[in-house]
Amino acid sequence: MGTQKKKSSGFFIGDDNKISIIITEKTFHILRSDSAAFNLKCSDNKNRITATFINKVISGYDIDPSCIERVDRKDNDMHESFAFKPDSKAKDRLDNDIPQAVVEKIGTSGKYVSALLEKYASLDFVERERIFFFDMVRKIMEAKATGKGIRFNSKGKQEMIIPYDVLRDEWSTHNYLIGIRADNGSIASYRIQFISDLKSYTVRDRDPGVLPNEEKQIWEKIRKCGIMYLFATPKEIKVRLTPKGKQLYDNITVRRPEITNVSEDNENIYTFFCTEKQAEDYFRRLSIEAEIISPQTLRKKMFREAKKLCEIYNSNT
Repeated sequence: MGTQKKKSSGFFIGDDNKISIIITEKTFHILRSDSAAFNLKCSDNKNRITATFINKVISGYDIDPSCIERVDRKDNDMHESFAFKPDSKAKDRLDNDIPQAVVEKIGTSGKYVSALLEKYASLDFVERERIFFFDMVRKIMEAKATGKGIRFNSKGKQEMIIPYDVLRDEWSTHNYLIGIRADNGSIASYRIQFISDLKSYTVRDRDPGVLPNEEKQIWEKIRKCGIMYLFATPKEIKVRLTPKGKQLYDNITVRRPEITNVSEDNENIYTFFCTEKQAEDYFRRLSIEAEIISPQTLRKKMFREAKKLCEIYNSNT
């Protein structure tokens, strides 16, 4: 690798424009898992961490460089080592945004990036997701600040909305873009992981930005439906839970709908007020310990899935 020199501010990159890093095996697996989650794959389909991923962490991780501590490793530590080429944004960050005191404390760009990646890997997934999609979040918030709308693709569909904010869901599993749909004025949310080709546009057919009454409506719907399920309308859902099902319900909290009523005839039927999608996502995990009683649309959908599952397990294979 090329030599590394110190300068008055920031790191010089090696003569071959590559940075060698060493990270713990645990951090390596977290980075590789995030790469897969964020749909970053190597061209040769090998389970390696791409330079694109590392560059996004360097440029998107808004952390005070003085918080980065040098990691000294022992020879018998389990670790992974490799080199990557920084892109222009990452190189600019390393060249110009690192105080001299940090440069002297850490030593080289490789040791700084290694320590930065260890810090990144220690965060919750929802925080790491926001770092990776930093550029997208920045564009959304810039559009909001200037009263512009945004258009983008999400799961194969072209969408246009007036952006309100990027928020994590109630269970801190993912980050969602929340806003007002331009076509019908309804409130919607989109996982930022599934957004691509995002561009802002000038709003001409309505007042710019989310209006105060719309903001109130957004929070009312979040309270009723949750950030994940803003697309749909909540309704009454009735579910029969076995004793084990009730125990699972008490223990599994992610995406869990709230109980609004319990039957008084000892039939163990519980009433929830949520969207069908939330009920489907949640009670599917309880398997045979939960039976959808109503609405019939959801009951029939769960029946079709159960029937198909039985056919799979009854097959000769």
